[in-house]
Amino acid sequence: MVKAKGVGRDYGEVNGLSDYIVDGEFSLTDGDVSQIVLGRSVAADLKVNLKFLSFVEMYFPSRTGEVSMINPMGALRTADFYPGGIISLDNDFDRQYVFVPIESLRELLEYTVEVSAVELKLSGECLNGKGVVKPQYLKRVEASLGEGFTVKNRFQQNETVYKLLTYEKLAIFAILIFIVLIISCNIYSSMNMLVIEKKNDIEILKSMGADRKMIGGIFTLEGWMISLLGVIAGIIIGLILCYVQIRFGLIKMPGSFIVNAYPVQVKLTDVLIVFASVSAIGFLMAKR
Repeated sequence: MVKAKGVGRDYGEVNGLSDYIVDGEFSLTDGDVSQIVLGRSVAADLKVNLKFLSFVEMYFPSRTGEVSMINPMGALRTADFYPGGIISLDNDFDRQYVFVPIESLRELLEYTVEVSAVELKLSGECLNGKGVVKPQYLKRVEASLGEGFTVKNRFQQNETVYKLLTYEKLAIFAILIFIVLIISCNIYSSMNMLVIEKKNDIEILKSMGADRKMIGGIFTLEGWMISLLGVIAGIIIGLILCYVQIRFGLIKMPGSFIVNAYPVQVKLTDVLIVFASVSAIGFLMAKR
């Protein structure tokens, strides 16, 4: 059982699927002959080889025919396709999807001009900074298609996945703050030890006219400088590691995915949030 998707001839070029062809090409027609593009796992299960001349035969229950116990195969419609290419994105995709010409799939499913979905690729001013279609353009597309269509951008189509990624990011940030709180206790302990070691110096400052507030401010500033030095060094090292991962992809993704290396994106807002959070915690611990 597979999910057959009927698409136009330029579908692979428009959405970039042609870049993930591992054998052959994203070709749905060869002259008047209809071709099929299969997921790699589907092709492996069917023992499909592009070098062979055998075709792939697809079966689908007739929507209008009746099932006969004498000839049950008569209730199935069939269509033959020659393999044009094998595609590989990830394990789930490879084991269930095949692409065929939309005209051939309509004939197999006993339709004429109907479509189940319309996919549009927008660019330029239609997209926001994250590469997602802006709401006003979604409304324009919805008005153009009319009733019976639900218009969704990339995030809305994969809402569960993106929410999971957002929660994962928040969880990692919470764990980071918790670790920083624990480490900050070292600053508190170090400052207490420093006060004990500098007891004679504190007495000298008092004899020179320094009050308790001034002396406390000196140790607070020193403790905060220690935490600032740590967060600055940590951010620099982190940015270097991110650059190395983006440039060379040292950490690989397990299994078969669209990207081979673990994807990394550096955002200035995230860097500033981490810097402000860690600096605030360091100041509070030094203040105590």
